Amino acid sequence: MKQKNGSLSTSSGRVRDVGTERPNSTPRRDVTRNRGRILAAARRVYRENGATAPNDVIIAAAQVGLSTFYRHFPTRSDLHRALMDELVTAATEIAERADNTEDPWTAFSDVFRHGCVLDDADLALFHNLAAGTPELAAHAAELTARIVTPSLNRAQSAGLLPATLDTDTVVDLMTAAHTAPTAERRDIRASVMLAGLRHPRPV
Repeated sequence: MKQKNGSLSTSSGRVRDVGTERPNSTPRRDVTRNRGRILAAARRVYRENGATAPNDVIIAAAQVGLSTFYRHFPTRSDLHRALMDELVTAATEIAERADNTEDPWTAFSDVFRHGCVLDDADLALFHNLAAGTPELAAHAAELTARIVTPSLNRAQSAGLLPATLDTDTVVDLMTAAHTAPTAERRDIRASVMLAGLRHPRPV
């Protein structure tokens, strides 16, 4: 077997171009799967035991090796940051759909009503992770801003919301609406808050 110009020539005379061979995709699938298992395990462990639970408990729950765990997350901060990203995935998708909604009030209302999608345990976990370090607190604020601020700014630019309304206040109101005990009560709270926030007409 001889190699010439990036090709392999076999004894049968057939030529195989090694430069165009597709790499084995199994390692990539394994990497993605292991990362997902670690994050899912961390979410379960932290919900049950708090965000100070040791890494070895997460490693055991994820059923991965020590080297695999630290290859994905060399530090606790890396793990906590990635888990925060994971927790807001659904809310981020809602915000992205709102960005493509033509009417600014509908976009803001959708984010306000549905952007706080975490249950009480996950919401508490997100806040606990954010409280871990100043860097994680800043990351939490950045994630929240990505979800809320675009639709808020659009509604304000259209004269539908007070210019003094800021992202933190909107998040506080969303959280207050979300803590109602039933879906019906959450919807009522959100409707009342939205009605109170909206200007009667563009200004």
